[in-house]
Amino acid sequence: MATNSKKQRLLLALCGLNPQIITEGLYCLTVKQKINFDKIIIFTTDECKENIASNLKRELKRMSKKFKFKPPIFNEECIYSVDEEISADGKENKFAELVFKTIWELTSNDRNVLFCLLSGGRKTMSVDLATAMTLLGGEHDKMFHVLVSKEFESKRLYFPENEKDGQNIKLIEKPFIKLRNKFLQQVGKADISFSNLIENIQREIDQSFTLQPLVFVVKERKVKIGDKIIELPPFQFAVYYFFATKGRFIPGGKNFSRTNSERLWKIYKRVASSYGHLERVRKFGFQNGIFDFEVIQKAISVIRRKIRTLLNNSPIAEYYIISVEGSYGKKLYGLKLPSNYIYVKKGNKEYVASKI
Repeated sequence: MATNSKKQRLLLALCGLNPQIITEGLYCLTVKQKINFDKIIIFTTDECKENIASNLKRELKRMSKKFKFKPPIFNEECIYSVDEEISADGKENKFAELVFKTIWELTSNDRNVLFCLLSGGRKTMSVDLATAMTLLGGEHDKMFHVLVSKEFESKRLYFPENEKDGQNIKLIEKPFIKLRNKFLQQVGKADISFSNLIENIQREIDQSFTLQPLVFVVKERKVKIGDKIIELPPFQFAVYYFFATKGRFIPGGKNFSRTNSERLWKIYKRVASSYGHLERVRKFGFQNGIFDFEVIQKAISVIRRKIRTLLNNSPIAEYYIISVEGSYGKKLYGLKLPSNYIYVKKGNKEYVASKI
């Protein structure tokens, strides 16, 4: 990393066809708060680039002269653009990659302090910039949102010409979590893509949790997660045991197979405390060898609530509840907990469920 005691303030902004958001942000920061900038950097698309360059240069010159401050460096080279936000086939987020690579380069030089304006451009662009700053932003970097009243917006001015108009523009600092120093090994790879960096960091976050084994004590219908224990009613225990020991996410709803229905019924018969329990479930939820999945779904909801309560609503509970993935009609059900953490206790011994 480059080091130098003199800091360089950079104003980063998103922009569509109208670059007023940059001069409005600059008004709040430089005119009101007396924060001067060395350079302005803009992210946009090719179709907007020419309009931004000509109009913004003119208005920056006029603004700096009126309010007597040294204008930041701004020219065509300060405008970073892509031909389209997302590729035609939808597989590549070109804008996100542009923002990520640029932020990566800027934050690799610790002289640079970034002031980012999230307003302007499309909402998806704001998400890209905010995400990049969360992953790469430095200790002194900041993000802001510019709020402009309808009264001032209707005037279509680039910046307030007087103090009264200036009251119609507000700047709100948006705090954000900074992960750069937590994942230096990943951030340090210049050739990694934005999407791959996110995947790698998410994997590290997932692995940073200390996962406890999930143990099913079948004979007692008890479930143990670390040192926490809960006893479940027969059908809830059977449903939880079934999905946990399945080892993968499986289709639910109308796609819940006869084979899975038969296996769940077999488990339930083993743990049912009485013939009455068995007949009640058979009558209302198990017809012609197929389970009514609504009955299973109700049990899943209750199990989720109990597991979350058992784990004090910790984020780690998401690994132990029966989760749902996919869209309507194609939903899959299962546990996110790796299968090697799931055990079944038989007698005095615990066995990895996937190996039984």
